[in-house]
Amino acid sequence: MVSALYHGESCFVVKRFSGSYNFCFQIRFQGRREDMLLRFPIHGAVMNPWKVEDEALVMRFVKEKTSIPIPNYYTHSIASGEFDGLGPFILMEFIPVTEPQLDKVYEQIATIYTQLWGLEFDRIGRLSWDEVSMQWYVRPNPLTIKQNEFDCHGIKVPEIQTPPDASVHMRELINQSILGLRDNSCIITDEEQCREAYLSLLSLQAITSEMVKTEFLHGPFKLYNPDIRLGNMIAGADYEIKAIIDWDFCYIAPAQFLYSPPLGLTPFDMLECNDDELEVFKSGFNKFIRVLRGKDAVLSGLMEECMDDGTFWYNQAVQESTFWQSMLERLWTFRAAPIVQDPPDMAEFIQVKLKQYRDKWNL
Repeated sequence: MVSALYHGESCFVVKRFSGSYNFCFQIRFQGRREDMLLRFPIHGAVMNPWKVEDEALVMRFVKEKTSIPIPNYYTHSIASGEFDGLGPFILMEFIPVTEPQLDKVYEQIATIYTQLWGLEFDRIGRLSWDEVSMQWYVRPNPLTIKQNEFDCHGIKVPEIQTPPDASVHMRELINQSILGLRDNSCIITDEEQCREAYLSLLSLQAITSEMVKTEFLHGPFKLYNPDIRLGNMIAGADYEIKAIIDWDFCYIAPAQFLYSPPLGLTPFDMLECNDDELEVFKSGFNKFIRVLRGKDAVLSGLMEECMDDGTFWYNQAVQESTFWQSMLERLWTFRAAPIVQDPPDMAEFIQVKLKQYRDKWNL
């Protein structure tokens, strides 16, 4: 298939591997210095066919507007002919991996964030390209990780449109979580647990107006990649980052998502971290913020405030498709949890969740 794109030039697969969302093939042509990476979304892990096109557009935009190191993009299409059925693919430069040295990498991550911070948009949505006007623009229905995970589990939630402001977008995300909690057969074993889960999400709704800064309510909005982490950074032997990979699920989002501390500063899963791991993350964050402060005082100030006032945990909670009580417990250490009343459909919700539990265990 790749050979056909290059006039029948002979090539072969060096290595096959996979990530959370993609099957990958390292492709080598005889006589070429650089290998290529052929990538297919994993069916079942990715449900939306436009994911590949979105990532290709984001890669082109980042290459055009910044000096952030990313792989060279070659082409994307849908497999056909004898490869019909494999679905959409993207072909890009293959970059070999070495382990990074954190201090030097933090310096480069800070530069990446300052460049992303400098890109401004007037609405929330999907980055797109108009072939007629030859201009970048933003259209509705951004494909988020959250939306994709709901689709993978067969949970139907409303797509994100083009909200008029950041707070509406946050409420749309929380509404998705509420609908997802109802339809997801996650284990909730008793009535009190049902009530706590539902009211916890309503409590996020209740504080949303406090969690969005007025100066960013109507923009500017930012190009946001939720997956900037050490595992998606490829560095050379000199610890220079050669490329940031995985720009799928990148969209134009509220500014506070971009000025939220990067989750990937340590190898820990911050969504399930214990207190000791959180302290390691804070130590890495303090090193990172000192570097960022020397590059952009405004961005570093916003990021420090985000960590200090609990907005970091709010931002993570509204983006998650899975209900994480532990995240909300950390958020409530920064502010008092609001008092929310049972909604009119609470009794029905409890019955739905308890039936899911009984059906799962044949009780």
